[in-house]
Amino acid sequence: MQIGLKKKSSFASKKNASKNISDLSLLPVFQEKLNNNVKGKRLFVLHTIGSHPDACRRVLDLKNSFKSRDYYFEYVACYISSIKKADLFISKVYDVLSRHKVSTGREFSIIYVSDHGQMHSESGGRLKLHNNAISKFHYDVPLVKIDSQGEGRLFIESEKSGLNFTAGIASWLGIEAEGQLEKYDLFDGVSDQSDFGLKNRIERINSEPDPAVVVPLK
Repeated sequence: MQIGLKKKSSFASKKNASKNISDLSLLPVFQEKLNNNVKGKRLFVLHTIGSHPDACRRVLDLKNSFKSRDYYFEYVACYISSIKKADLFISKVYDVLSRHKVSTGREFSIIYVSDHGQMHSESGGRLKLHNNAISKFHYDVPLVKIDSQGEGRLFIESEKSGLNFTAGIASWLGIEAEGQLEKYDLFDGVSDQSDFGLKNRIERINSEPDPAVVVPLK
């Protein structure tokens, strides 16, 4: 919240939730802001719509989106396509920053995270994904870091609590404060020893298993 209050500038491509504006529309604005002649470190927060319902509307501008030959799996195919679009968005952000690094020498680091997971359920004769019902999977989200100085690819299976995320972002940004606790690394590969009891609360959620599904594509 405090980071947001101290922002230098902001841009909203979508002020009305009913408008279907592509996340890709953020890229030209990001490029423009990046080109501003500013000294010192900068933080850009790109808040995307991603896979939020209706996923089929989110991918209308995506080339070669996945299609299912079975109406029952039609929405899931759209959801898979929305993941493909998220990958495309991240890759384009990386390309913009890489070109900027070539021209300015500025190193960069990208963090991608989702605010919640989703679960399957049947609705209107189709299999849907949403977060309208209680499920442990709402707390299972991706967390990715891409560094301009990084080498290779490392998969980490440690469990990190969202309740500690602010401390992790502060460490990532190099923010220090008098009297703060020890630094917290989101990517050290060590599962959280303390999460204020959140994991125990999640384990007590009584929800049906939600296994992966195989979607018959066209």
